[in-house]
Amino acid sequence: MKHWHLLILALIFFPLYTVQALEEKEYSLNRSWPHSGISRPGEPPETHITLLGLTLGHHTIQDVEVKLGKHKHPVRADSHGKDYCYVAADKTDKTKVLFGTGVMGSGENLLNFTLLSGQYRLPKKHACKISLLVNKNLVVANGVTLGMTKEQVLKLLGPSTRELNEDLFFEYEAETKRNSIEGVACTAISSTIIATFSESRLVALLAAKIPESIECPKQK
Repeated sequence: MKHWHLLILALIFFPLYTVQALEEKEYSLNRSWPHSGISRPGEPPETHITLLGLTLGHHTIQDVEVKLGKHKHPVRADSHGKDYCYVAADKTDKTKVLFGTGVMGSGENLLNFTLLSGQYRLPKKHACKISLLVNKNLVVANGVTLGMTKEQVLKLLGPSTRELNEDLFFEYEAETKRNSIEGVACTAISSTIIATFSESRLVALLAAKIPESIECPKQK
């Protein structure tokens, strides 16, 4: 069973960019992104969705704040979740990282992160908290880092499920089953990674994991 429609809903609230000028891009906090429905079966390796030791679906926003510092104001807060922004302490380095709770979950589960190069800025009213852990040399657990070529990213992430303009998509669909107090609980998990390039170099990386409770298949 495909649950790609969930990702359309989720990414409405995930931050994706709008080009403002050749030298500068503003990162919009309210933008949808179409999903093709083409996905790999299963979930992405944990190394693909782990940054600074924080893994989507396993850690919480509280874990983020313990590691990078408590944030007074999220850059986005609504019924669909919260996003928190951290920026490099070096004023010459404008690298940013956003961590978010996404759409599903308890409201505190870490379900997405975005690594942004200095080419991006947030709307003026949104402030990022300074963190000594954020810098242009940040590396995702799988080895991906800003500035890589498409060939380097593909070598680490494997073949993309599709390509749109300057973006490579890596999409996954999985279903899990576990025992709960109420009985057996089933969950559909849609995961996506979007690698954005400019002048053939990686300038942004979004990773998201979207769980949804579903009815368990009937036993035959």
